[in-house]
Amino acid sequence: MKSKINFFRNFLFIPAIKIERCGSKINDLDLDGIIYDLEDSVAESSKDEARSKLISYLKENSSKTLNCVRVNSIRTNFYESDWKAVNEIKPDMVFLPKIESVEEIKDAERRIKDYEISYGKTLDLFVAIETIKGFYNRDAIFSSSKKISVVVLGYEDMSADLGIERPELKETGPLNKMLMDLIISSKMYGIQAIGAVSRKIKENAIDGVREEALYEKKIGLLGKLAVHPLQIKPINEVYDQDKMVAEYKKKLEAFDKLSDGSCVIVNESGEMEDTPSLKLAKRALEKYGN
Repeated sequence: MKSKINFFRNFLFIPAIKIERCGSKINDLDLDGIIYDLEDSVAESSKDEARSKLISYLKENSSKTLNCVRVNSIRTNFYESDWKAVNEIKPDMVFLPKIESVEEIKDAERRIKDYEISYGKTLDLFVAIETIKGFYNRDAIFSSSKKISVVVLGYEDMSADLGIERPELKETGPLNKMLMDLIISSKMYGIQAIGAVSRKIKENAIDGVREEALYEKKIGLLGKLAVHPLQIKPINEVYDQDKMVAEYKKKLEAFDKLSDGSCVIVNESGEMEDTPSLKLAKRALEKYGN
């Protein structure tokens, strides 16, 4: 099942080991995608149990949204078993964590080809760049497959790989620079870059999720990962497609009203905008205005 809109506003992580407890709590959420996690949120000793629980649950419960399964890294002993589970679950997307090389993408592509032949169903890739090596190979990785639909810079694992505490999004430093570079690379290859998970999960901290999403939207990200149901509403409010389309249409109308041969308007904030803003509005409406 594809997203209801032209980009994914959100993906909610659900630990596969907790699927029986968490699955029933998401039916009323306005989700674009669910990531059933077999990786970081599942202890090594519980991997087999998590796979079994996830397979059983999804066989008995249909989903109203896009289903994505996060498998373990190809460099683990769980990778093969996770892909066997993918073939039983038949999701819409597979999340590949800690990707470092084109070879890993090609391995996934071979599996996808067999999957699509066997089940007559397409399968896309969600790629996470979470190591220094993966970051430096990002352009080769992004350009290696048309199956890559979404990418994310994993703040938690990348911070660990750099040997630093996870910073706030706006903080200057290597993570912020990496995020900017990843956004540029994703634009180059026409892949949606999405914001990393927020640590803010308590009700009194949810405004912080909105602030993060507003910053991520400003620098070119579309959508954000979530780890708690409370995070979905503020994320959707920031990435409200109808509101975004309305804003761009209003800007385009302002340019259309010009009658003096110029291409300069003054927006509601009292700032001048000219041809680049016009091009951005047209491009955005072509992409999201359907």
